[in-house]
Amino acid sequence: DFGNPNASIFRLKLSTRMLSCLMDHLLLTIRALGRVAHLADIGLLKTLLEQTNGFNRLDQHPAYALRVKQTMKTIKQVIGRIQNQKP
Repeated sequence: DFGNPNASIFRLKLSTRMLSCLMDHLLLTIRALGRVAHLADIGLLKTLLEQTNGFNRLDQHPAYALRVKQTMKTIKQVIGRIQNQKP
């Protein structure tokens, strides 16, 4: 589950070297969701935003922190797009 920083995929030994790639996968998933999402998906996206600190705790590298920040910014943009959709 890419949306949960406590998920086992983030805790694997190999994952520590792949955190940026895993965050890229989450970002790609969010962008795709943004193209087909509906109002009902806002709760899921807000839950992801609530996980920001958890994702930041996984790694302190500046490049990874930037990826987390970009991902959370994209989530906010997707939520805005969904809220502005015509019914």
